[in-house]
Amino acid sequence: MSMRRRTVLTAPAIYIAIWAIALSSADRLDLAGGHLAFKLTPFLVLSPCYLAFALMDLVAGRALPQSLLSNRRWLPLIGFVILAGISVILAQDDFLSLAASRYLLLLYLILFSTTLAIHASARGTLEQVLSVGSGLGMALYVLVSVVQLLGFANPDLQSLLSPGGGAVIDLVANYVGGVGFPRLSGLAGDPNRGAVSAAVFATLYFLFSRRRRRPYWILALGGVMVLLSWSRTGLVFYAVVLLALLWRHPKVVPALLAATLIGVVLATRVFPALNADLQAWSLLEARTSSEDVSTLMHLLLVEKAITLGFATDARTSLLGIGYGSEYSVTQDLFPDSKYANFHSNSLSVLVQTGVTGLLLFLLYSLLQPLGIGLANGFKGRYAAAGLAAAYFIAGLFYQYLAEPMFWLVLAVHAVLPRSATAQDSAPPTSN
Repeated sequence: MSMRRRTVLTAPAIYIAIWAIALSSADRLDLAGGHLAFKLTPFLVLSPCYLAFALMDLVAGRALPQSLLSNRRWLPLIGFVILAGISVILAQDDFLSLAASRYLLLLYLILFSTTLAIHASARGTLEQVLSVGSGLGMALYVLVSVVQLLGFANPDLQSLLSPGGGAVIDLVANYVGGVGFPRLSGLAGDPNRGAVSAAVFATLYFLFSRRRRRPYWILALGGVMVLLSWSRTGLVFYAVVLLALLWRHPKVVPALLAATLIGVVLATRVFPALNADLQAWSLLEARTSSEDVSTLMHLLLVEKAITLGFATDARTSLLGIGYGSEYSVTQDLFPDSKYANFHSNSLSVLVQTGVTGLLLFLLYSLLQPLGIGLANGFKGRYAAAGLAAAYFIAGLFYQYLAEPMFWLVLAVHAVLPRSATAQDSAPPTSN
């Protein structure tokens, strides 16, 4: 299944892919300095360079990986892309004309993720790219989080963390509303997005790094970073991943306990020592309250999505209102916002592409990965199926359709070989 013939273009493609993975969530950096209508993130600069090298490398190899290209696991994705495109053409109320551009972004992310998965598999570098990229991503996440913590401890440093008003870089931490606890999130501006990226980095490094012994320490480190993001979505995501890893890796339990202990000590001792006004109990109450505005808003969004998906006309139920135009039906909840959405993967897909699109999406993003994991007993790299389950559960409360790592994780599942490698076949006692 693997075509390992390399060319002079292989190495540059690998290096760029590693950095693209590591900086996939780095939206605190705007390489255009605010002069464009969108943030020019490192991923948007690196990904087209990677695509150019990778595609030329495959062509230069004179033998395209037919077994990877003809993989039947791509069929639900192809069907979803076609259906989403049709829904854009038939969009019912795209008054800001955003559907086409958002559909093109979807196509681009899918092209990048599938190309990376196919190219790395064909060149036999999938493990290297995923492990080094995620390891580098975690290192940057921790480094920036430490900088954010220093800025919190010494407010005089915050001006240095966002030079020039933060046009190019802004590393100042977010805070839990009404409490004042810093939410460490690495290079991701949204702590929820940052927490999930830390969880993905930790999981991919744990499963794909080539070491004699499993690096359980990375799972503990990932747990600490997720806890310090104070993201409920991140906690749910990581809990699902760890539950899947427990099947074959019982040593996950000590790593999880260590992460919890460190997180509790930091929240109850270290952070309050840096600021006497902080109270851990107030933080816990703020992050668990069922009266939280975001919780109530989500319930309203669920009700609206179910109504649009199942209680309207047949055309809307089957094809949706048009991919990229969900802002048009959520203006009552998010007035005058072109970014208004359902804050949920499944709800957004249901409303935008109908029941048909939702079934294709779930087949590619959940059922196929879980089937691959179960068929191989979640052994070795196949435990990565837990990431697909985690994205589904967390995706009930957050939207990942514009996240590069989301599509990459799914593409990796599509190219995982059916037969276990020597690493995957290693006895549990060696893990």
